Amino acid sequence: MTTHDIHGNGPTSADPAQETVSVALEQHHHRLDDMLDRIEIDVEVGSWGEARRKFSLFRRELEEHMRLEEEILLADVGSEWQVNYGPPAVVRGDHARIRDLLDVVEVGLENEHPMEETTDALEAVLAEHNAKEEHLLYPMFERLATPEAYAAATFELRPLIKGQDPRVPVGAPADLPVPRDSLLHIHRSAAHVPVP
Repeated sequence: MTTHDIHGNGPTSADPAQETVSVALEQHHHRLDDMLDRIEIDVEVGSWGEARRKFSLFRRELEEHMRLEEEILLADVGSEWQVNYGPPAVVRGDHARIRDLLDVVEVGLENEHPMEETTDALEAVLAEHNAKEEHLLYPMFERLATPEAYAAATFELRPLIKGQDPRVPVGAPADLPVPRDSLLHIHRSAAHVPVP
């Protein structure tokens, strides 16, 4: 099997010790699950302010994760599938459901309402969705990704798996607004940016 590694050295022979985009995204799924668990614990003990703060970080990371999947992974392998049908449509539909649940959680946190049903629903949707991506989308991306798309995914994943927003310059305040059109610039230019 041919694969790439997250350090920009792909394609390479499959080596379990090498971290691929798929492995990094799966690890980020686990990080997001852990973040949500911590939010639930804060709600259970009545630390609403801390829960809201952690939720803001969780949502930002999850939104960035989904954006990366939609704008890079799905855009690149979409030619193999009908973009508006099949797996891409399912992934995008799941992302819409997840965003709707995030809105409900946010309102619940703001109003300090019990959240167990909503967070349970979010966890269930995320678990099912992550399994689809890990067993279908990610392996397909590893097999079919163009070098440019792989480099773009690698470039954006590095800060994301460290809990940073790749669209914000290093050293900038975490709440610095990022113009929406800068996302496409990053995706298109990422393949030409040297990866340290």
